[in-house]
Amino acid sequence: MIALSFLGKGKYEPADYLNSESNRVHSTKYFVSYIQEFFKPEKIFVIMTDEAEQMHGSALAETVQYEKIKIPSGKNEKELWEIFERIAEKVPDDSELVIDVTHGFRSQPMIVLAAATFLKTVKNVKIKSVLYGAFEAKNEAGQTPVFDITPFLNIMDWSIAVGQFVKLGNAELLQTILEELHTTAHKQGQEIKPKQLKNYGAILRKITESFSLNRPAEILENASILADKTSHVKDDVKNLYYAKPLGMLLDKIESNFSPLSMKKNDLFTPSGFNAQCYMIKYYLETHQFVQAVTLSREVIVSKLCALDNLDPLKRDTREAKEKYLNSLEQINRITLNPDGKTVELVRLWSRIRDIRNDIDHSGMNRNPTPAKTLIENVNDYCSQVIEFVNAP
Repeated sequence: MIALSFLGKGKYEPADYLNSESNRVHSTKYFVSYIQEFFKPEKIFVIMTDEAEQMHGSALAETVQYEKIKIPSGKNEKELWEIFERIAEKVPDDSELVIDVTHGFRSQPMIVLAAATFLKTVKNVKIKSVLYGAFEAKNEAGQTPVFDITPFLNIMDWSIAVGQFVKLGNAELLQTILEELHTTAHKQGQEIKPKQLKNYGAILRKITESFSLNRPAEILENASILADKTSHVKDDVKNLYYAKPLGMLLDKIESNFSPLSMKKNDLFTPSGFNAQCYMIKYYLETHQFVQAVTLSREVIVSKLCALDNLDPLKRDTREAKEKYLNSLEQINRITLNPDGKTVELVRLWSRIRDIRNDIDHSGMNRNPTPAKTLIENVNDYCSQVIEFVNAP
């Protein structure tokens, strides 16, 4: 475990810092000594300017053993980036961080928190706690409380996780966060313990898997389960004061997937076809182009089956409709005055079929379509499929 702390130029006064978990008090002028006492870090990095070191460096060294990170005073943007870089390069890979922002000056705490968030991805750093010794908030006994402000840093993770799910269709990070919140609340002995957070995360993961493997019926089923659990999860979040902002992010998820909340047996009803069109739009918005064009092809066949009151899930029926479309394509190549609507559908079928084959075969031909052109065509042709499905 590594500790990051700040040393400033201000006047340091003794304080009785109260550890709320153990109800123990640690008396010290330098809050980093509290970190040493209760967290036992293997190494302590103290961020300081030359001026701060001259004023307090020797006295601090008599209290704790530390390694200094020398930084400029931050008088301009260039110096702020230097502070970021010096902190980031000092923190080792795969480390666990306790961050003390008690004596950070001006923008320094923001920079160290930004660096820590950056290092979570780049160096696989885990942030255990972000602490603030609230010197001005003494209790009646004159003890100084220690605020754990880690949950405010977690808001960034929650926002990223919901963004990954809504914008990219990936629920892995969001599921992990919900499971951790659920487990932590039970370990901490919350008076009202969450009941659905973990299950909700699991359903989000199932929706991700259903989308990634193009399973429309499963998507509808899981979206319905998600809708049923959302209100319960919001209750769970309300009872966890440090997780309340997550409730607003859950509203985003609910609004995005409510159009898919229906029975899987409704897949080929008018509302079911609308839902499949919504799935295609979602695929396009989340840049899942392979799934978008694959589902678009299948929706054309399903729609034709439904229009003739045939079972869209029967293999023979689907193959017959595919042969019918392919035969019309051959006829239209030699017919001078074909029916306009039929030609429009046949051309769309041909384009969707060909672009799907091009993608599925990894462009293994002498003149593969460039990826940029493929994406433009997928967006265009899939949008036309949605128009066809929604046409009266």
